[in-house]
Amino acid sequence: MFEDIARQARGGVIDLSLPAERAWLVTDPAAARQALVERSEIVARSSRYRRIRTIIGNSLLTTDGPDHHRRRRAIQPTFQPRHVRDYAPAMIAAAEETNAAWRAGAVVRMEHEMAALAMSAIGRAVLGLDGREHAEHVGEALDRLQRAIALLLVPGSEKLMTSRLPVLRRLRAAIADLRAMSDVASRSSAPFVEALRELSEQGEVLSEQDLRDELLTLLLAGHETTAGTLTWAWWMLDRHPHVGDRLRAEVAAVAGERQLTYDDVAALPFTTAVVSETLRLRPAAWMIEREVVAPVDLAGVTPPVGTVLLISPWLLHRDPASWSEPLSFTPERWLNADGAYDDSAPGQPRGAWLPFGAGAHVCVGAAFAWAEAVLVLATLARRWRPTDSDPAMGTRAGVTVRPAQPMMMRLAAV
Repeated sequence: MFEDIARQARGGVIDLSLPAERAWLVTDPAAARQALVERSEIVARSSRYRRIRTIIGNSLLTTDGPDHHRRRRAIQPTFQPRHVRDYAPAMIAAAEETNAAWRAGAVVRMEHEMAALAMSAIGRAVLGLDGREHAEHVGEALDRLQRAIALLLVPGSEKLMTSRLPVLRRLRAAIADLRAMSDVASRSSAPFVEALRELSEQGEVLSEQDLRDELLTLLLAGHETTAGTLTWAWWMLDRHPHVGDRLRAEVAAVAGERQLTYDDVAALPFTTAVVSETLRLRPAAWMIEREVVAPVDLAGVTPPVGTVLLISPWLLHRDPASWSEPLSFTPERWLNADGAYDDSAPGQPRGAWLPFGAGAHVCVGAAFAWAEAVLVLATLARRWRPTDSDPAMGTRAGVTVRPAQPMMMRLAAV
């Protein structure tokens, strides 16, 4: 239905305004990209992000302007390649744990398996915690957060967060538990925390509260998005077994039977292409919002001040004006004539490919997420071929795009 609405767009936008709010769905890639890269004093995060602060505090996800810039300046260096290299052993160790735990013929709920794996990886690398031990607890809290964030889409609903409704009492209890985890993580010797301390010594200082808020955000957003991408990747590979065969052949040629390393990521272009194609068809974040706070021209579109701009990677990644056979799962589209991975190889216009956003708010952990998804998929796929997933599996759109029902898959050994 959402795609049907988008087809009615004229001039690259469609007016979805409600009595209490003016909202435009932006369908033109150039206008979408410009909205994301414009300065925050012109196009800012919408009020919904500010409401989310009532749940997770101030972090890169919820701040804007000078405060966001300060936080990003402090955190971004910790996701540079030299640091991601340090985090990679945690990713591989988490995948090997899953390798050891899986049994041929077992039926697993894949989204739970990938959430536990991603929590293990981010717990080891970022939080200094046994993430797998906390995975179920964090998953339950995340489900409550997803529902609460949906509630916060309604103006004035942040006042409900202090109510005595049982569902909101349980939400507050879950947040308290997660904050306790971030407090412990802030005192750990995990590589990420150590990297932030090193930067603090160089003058890029985050307060203890800043650090705890950022760790809470990474705990939630950092594992949910990667776990979702990996879950959908297995579903796609089940639908397209020849793609899995090619992926396994690539991994065998690069690594043989040895354990993968961070350096192998650059040598796995087809595996990277599988991740990209999964993100194209099942983007981790299906909707991004911005609010126009000063007059602006976005590729010829001039939204009135106060307009909320809805930018949907889901729609942009599937637009036939930008992509050849847009609904087809075709990882090969991401390889150039030399067989190397190239995110411009499909020939899509700028703004049509937004797997991690764009501009000042582009996902700070994108390099971490890419490396983790490639290394985990390569490590597991050379031993396992999960099958028997529901070919008609639908989607449930919350903060992220989740399977509409449990993603049950049977583990077949390769």
